[in-house]
Amino acid sequence: EIGDEGAVMVVDSPFSTRQQREEMAQVLFEKFNVAGLFMAESGPMSLYSVGKTSGLVIDLGHTGVGVSPVIEGQTHHPGACLLKELGGAAHCERLRGLLGARPECRGWEERQWRGGAGPGRRH
Repeated sequence: EIGDEGAVMVVDSPFSTRQQREEMAQVLFEKFNVAGLFMAESGPMSLYSVGKTSGLVIDLGHTGVGVSPVIEGQTHHPGACLLKELGGAAHCERLRGLLGARPECRGWEERQWRGGAGPGRRH
């Protein structure tokens, strides 16, 4: 068991299931011995950060794009959607394919990585 960690606020995806959130809460209380826990969805929190309680939140992520309609601080789940094929990773792969098809761009990725950062490495 890790010592008393104080209170924790978790901002989570609206696409996480209730079971996933309950498991996270269990780990935080039992393993990390947190004193308190507040869980919120990312959509309303994004709007609160700009002083709004209603709006359409579009989350552009690595693996997908999440669209969450938020009305008076509550995510309206029936309209929420996740578009996995439109995430940043898909755009990177498409661009990589387009650049690789051009003769002047072949080997560009390898030349960039030779100087330091490469696949799986951080800058």
